[in-house]
Amino acid sequence: STTEVRRESFLSHLCSRAPIMRRSRVSRFRETLERRIFFVCSFFVFLTLLPLSFSARAGRMRFLHILSTRAPLQCEHPVLLITVITMARVISLQRLLISLDSAEYGCAQPDLLISIDAPVDASLKVAVDEVSWFATSFQWKHGRKTIRRSLTHQGLSYSWFSFSYFSTHDYLMILEDDMEVSSTFFLFFSKLHREGALSGANITGFCLHPNDWELPTQKLCGDGTHSKYLFQSPEPCNWGPIWKTGEWKKFIDWVISSKHQEELPYMQKELALNWNKYIDDGKDVQSSWVWRYNWLFSKLQVRYSMVRCGTRFSAEVFMAINHKEPGEHFKNKYNFQNDPALLHVSYGDVVKAFTASKNAFVPSLFEGYKPNLKSLRG
Repeated sequence: STTEVRRESFLSHLCSRAPIMRRSRVSRFRETLERRIFFVCSFFVFLTLLPLSFSARAGRMRFLHILSTRAPLQCEHPVLLITVITMARVISLQRLLISLDSAEYGCAQPDLLISIDAPVDASLKVAVDEVSWFATSFQWKHGRKTIRRSLTHQGLSYSWFSFSYFSTHDYLMILEDDMEVSSTFFLFFSKLHREGALSGANITGFCLHPNDWELPTQKLCGDGTHSKYLFQSPEPCNWGPIWKTGEWKKFIDWVISSKHQEELPYMQKELALNWNKYIDDGKDVQSSWVWRYNWLFSKLQVRYSMVRCGTRFSAEVFMAINHKEPGEHFKNKYNFQNDPALLHVSYGDVVKAFTASKNAFVPSLFEGYKPNLKSLRG
């Protein structure tokens, strides 16, 4: 019948497939066994390498811990506090702060302190408020900015003498608001600091404005034992002094002591130059105090001139200028050595001049006070 034929056909087909099915089962068993052997071997390898893995991880963790707790790399530049004296000249303050903000500081983070004096009378109140608004809104991206306002009018010299100083700063730079600085002033100053040009125990600091103003110091171009460009001088620096913080403290302590005793910084006539006259004329300046202090305690500042003895520069290099606007120093605007073009200084050229000269970072020595000194300003 038809049913029997189908049954025989199925059995015939099944029998013909039996060897294949047996081989398939053997193959599947072999694959399963291989997978299990691989799993067991992998497990033992994992157990063997596990301590090494933990050891390597611990080593990495220890390395990361050392990096996180290690002190940060030291910046090679000195720590500077820039202080600005101002009252009612907002245009002058803008010019100065923009020049300071545009300067190159490398890895340094100089702090900025702006001291705003109270107006002499009510007529200047609006101008002082404009100065305060600009100083407050000005963005100082290099370090911390502090604004200090006086409740009563202090005057110029008291504004200098009342500056705060902090042990965290190596130097204190003081600028009146009609100053303007070169974009390379800090790099130049920092180079002198790192080369030891300012390290002398009797050195109070450095002056950003070049050459002499009052005191005619002798030109010692010499035999190569001292710098052609740097020299020591007791002349007060009005325009861009950078004081060592410790030396500034000593000076202020002496000023406070002298004022408590109601003493004025008069000098004997043959050494007075114009500083006694400033006192007699009622000029509220700090220079007369610095002049006497330097004489009493044999203190000096390092100054510079690139044309005094050198021949590489046809004109003087200026790291700072004073616009000599009406104030305590000048009754009227005085146009002398205050062209902003003077500040366009190639720091590379200055460094080349120093490196090409023997003992370029050893300032020539001050040879002492000469009798009957005559001022360069008459």
